[in-house]
Amino acid sequence: MRGGTALNKMRSICLALPETQETMTWGNPHFRVKDKIFAGYSEKGDKRSIGFKLEMDHALELISLDERFTKSAYVGKHGWVSVDANAVDDWHYIETLVHESFRLIAPKRVLAQLGDPSATATQPTPAAKKAKKKAQKKAQKKTASKGSKKAASKKAAKKVGKKKAAAKKVAKKSSSKKAATKTVAKKKVAKKKTAVRASTPTSNEPASRSAQKVASKRATPRKQMAIKKVPRKKFVRKKTAKKR
Repeated sequence: MRGGTALNKMRSICLALPETQETMTWGNPHFRVKDKIFAGYSEKGDKRSIGFKLEMDHALELISLDERFTKSAYVGKHGWVSVDANAVDDWHYIETLVHESFRLIAPKRVLAQLGDPSATATQPTPAAKKAKKKAQKKAQKKTASKGSKKAASKKAAKKVGKKKAAAKKVAKKSSSKKAATKTVAKKKVAKKKTAVRASTPTSNEPASRSAQKVASKRATPRKQMAIKKVPRKKFVRKKTAKKR
């Protein structure tokens, strides 16, 4: 089949679906629904291929059973399949595959235009929408409360850290004060020692008189320092003649 006829067949199949358009993407025509690609056509020389998305099980089954179908490059892991357009002889079958791709990618509102019962059945009622919104708001409130709790815990941790830092500062100040008092006491003791050393004469310098006296007293033994007892004179009564 010629390239022009294959592309025209794809255009007739894809553009017949609601809210679809043809765009040139990566140098080849692609077909979109609500800006999402659901089918494509590529031509390189004599090779012409058509691409579309299928259910994963369906895609694997087609690739394994029919040699015309291959796994698409880059997006084959998501269920995209390519088929050789030159080997297509049944375009009604290709049309069913393109419709399957359209149903997988198109939004439910667009599918409802096709009269798809699954799309209309799954549309939520206004009450269900309100309940969903309420559930979302509750979930948001819960997340907000969790965030506020985390923020409060962080603030409390910061306050505790500040208190600990202040206590450390106070302890450092008290330790520095104690060290200062110790240094002052040491200085006073050192001054006293220097004053005592200055008052005591050296061996070369002559000692003062008071110091010499003290030294002489220390040098004299206790026997010499003892006071000699002076003998008392005996008191003798004079005999007086009795008067007759």
